[in-house]
Order: sequence, then structure tokens, then C-alpha cells
Amino acid sequence: MTEDDPTDEISEIEQRIEALAEEAERCRKFILVSKIAIGGGAALLLIAILGMFNAAEALRARLIGGIDLRLVHDAPAKLM
Repeated sequence: MTEDDPTDEISEIEQRIEALAEEAERCRKFILVSKIAIGGGAALLLIAILGMFNAAEALRARLIGGIDLRLVHDAPAKLM
């Protein structure tokens, strides 16, 4: 084989392509894991927000229920 033999150069290029393909596959896996983590985080945030609103509504109802309210009939309107 001579110094200008393209076979060696082609072999090196193919090895580089294989290495880049492996790197791209690892990147795709990281991207997939990242998307799953983002989706999970969004779902947890939504659950937390909805749970917080439900808990606040229950607390509000319990506090209103604990107040001794009285009905005011025909009270005169007060002007400043």
C-alpha cells in the first residue's frame, strides 16, 4: 500500500462516524430522560397546586363553619 492509499483514510472516517453515532445515541438517551423529568416535574407541580387549592377550600369552609354567625334583620343602613 502506498502513502496516498484512500483505504486507510476511509477506514478512519468510518471509525469516526461510528464514534459519533455512539455519542449521538447517548445524547438521545439524555434528552429522553430530561423530557421525562420535565414531564414528571410539571405533573407534580400541577398536583401540588390542585392539592393546595383543595386544602385551602377545606380550611376556609372549616373556619367559616366555626364562626358563630348571626342573621341581621332589617338593620338600618349606616351612613358615614
